[in-house]
Amino acid sequence: MAVQLRKEGVPVDNECRVDMNAFGEIYGEKALNYDKQRIESLERQWRKMKGLSKEEYTKAKMCSLGEKMEMLKTAIFQKNLSPDFIVARSSHYDDIENGVDNIILEKKTGNLVCAFDEVADVDSPRYEEKIDKVLWRNMTKNGGILKYGLKMEKEGGKMELKLGRAKNAPVFYLALSPWLVEEGAKKFKPQIGEQSDYEKIIFNDFINSLNEQIEIINSKFKNLPPSIKERILRFQESLGRFLKNK
Repeated sequence: MAVQLRKEGVPVDNECRVDMNAFGEIYGEKALNYDKQRIESLERQWRKMKGLSKEEYTKAKMCSLGEKMEMLKTAIFQKNLSPDFIVARSSHYDDIENGVDNIILEKKTGNLVCAFDEVADVDSPRYEEKIDKVLWRNMTKNGGILKYGLKMEKEGGKMELKLGRAKNAPVFYLALSPWLVEEGAKKFKPQIGEQSDYEKIIFNDFINSLNEQIEIINSKFKNLPPSIKERILRFQESLGRFLKNK
């Protein structure tokens, strides 16, 4: 999927993360290196706290449920939303500094939304609290901010992919129970045109959750900033065809 995204001009690494190196001309090498060093410094602190070497830390992270969840969710969304959307993991910087895990960008409209994910018990009271907390972010912090963002802008009569800072992106919360993460990863089919039953279940759960969160936002947060509200309504309209086709 990373290879396919790069063919479309989307700068991602092999983990489908937005590649910070593509932003050198935008921010300058000095600023870019500063951000990289900031992230490396934080990771060194985490490794030290856990008493792990860099190699041990990387291995432990790749085997963690959280990493499996991010990879699984990104792959499933990309399978189902492509070619109408660009789905990528956020840069390491935006993941850590801005609390955004995924970018979902509609090619035709340029509409951008973000997602925060977590491995969690979706039947627990804490799950409802977490949804509320993430949705409140749209009101209190004007949504998500991306320093290493992707945008679609009209140029020469057609939409073109642009790189740079993005703001006012609605943020949604996505969660999967640990057992579903494990089973989804085991049964995942790498072929682009094929999906396991678990992939279909997970995608439908995500779509239902996103739609429910939009309904909560519409009923609970009446004074949303206009820019965020417009993006939420556009996203709900785009999700409509998936809800109808279930």
